Amino acid sequence: MIIEIKDLKKAYAGRTVVNIDQLSINAGETIGLVGNNGAGKTTLFRLLLDFIRANKGTIFSKTENVSNSEHWKDYTASDMEEGFLYS
Repeated sequence: MIIEIKDLKKAYAGRTVVNIDQLSINAGETIGLVGNNGAGKTTLFRLLLDFIRANKGTIFSKTENVSNSEHWKDYTASDMEEGFLYS
């Protein structure tokens, strides 16, 4: 598995914006995220890249917990649009 998400939850001011019980993305798979504004797409990517922390749950990149290690950053790339990191 390349990415594995377990029991992931993120809330802001008591409003849950990400709630994923389990998700696995294997090598060679392609996924797409669709949803209305405010559906949690950007929050999920921020969690995946360890820019913000979840209220609960874990994200693994090639079995490495992204919030406990930096090794996964050696083989991970992202291209953020301007303003993505700063509100």
